[in-house]
Amino acid sequence: MRYCITYASRESVRGWFHRFSRIFSIGKRFRRAVALDETVVKLHGLRAYVWSAVDVDSGEVLAIYASWGRNIMVAMGFARMVLERCLNKQLIIVDRGPWYPYALNIPIRGLVEENC
Repeated sequence: MRYCITYASRESVRGWFHRFSRIFSIGKRFRRAVALDETVVKLHGLRAYVWSAVDVDSGEVLAIYASWGRNIMVAMGFARMVLERCLNKQLIIVDRGPWYPYALNIPIRGLVEENC
């Protein structure tokens, strides 16, 4: 397995952090609806999965997570990370992934599914 190491100065990392901190939400707030999704990315011939959660009303990115697998355990960890940034029980919008009902521990009828 090959790794690519990029060297960056402390000041350039700080600049990128401040540039992207406007679109990432770090505080707990009341949210009406949150959309969860994952996508497959190929890195040097290996599959990686990028999970993302977005507040539907404001468009804020609540969480981004990268993993080598796509299963119930990863979905549970990601859902826990997202729910920690919300103060209320919000509507969760997902696609038809079979891991979401189990990861969110709610009946299938409780989810809003998008047909993609």
